Amino acid sequence: MKSLSQNPFDPATDPPPRRDTPMPLSERIGIARQVLTSLTEATRSGQRHLMCRVLDILQSDVIRPTVRLTHPQVDAVMAAVTELQHEAARAAPDIALFCARARVVIDILSNA
Repeated sequence: MKSLSQNPFDPATDPPPRRDTPMPLSERIGIARQVLTSLTEATRSGQRHLMCRVLDILQSDVIRPTVRLTHPQVDAVMAAVTELQHEAARAAPDIALFCARARVVIDILSNA
């Protein structure tokens, strides 16, 4: 176990600190946006990891009972999430397509 005086918190390798309350939707959306901006600069394995993180964030927000979506929004989000899953699973994913579909979901969730 490392002490804080020896090694400060490193968000790249250390788990995030536990919270008593869930992170607000706006913060999770902000994190997803930040991750998307770093996708093009990551290695192939890094891209796969980051795409899975974005997908995890977006999927968890879509199924939250506090997020209210209209039927057309649900259809658009589900179609986009299906494409995100497909791209994340491909051997050579289309990063531009993944980012575009993720932004569709982010925009819908941001306005929910």
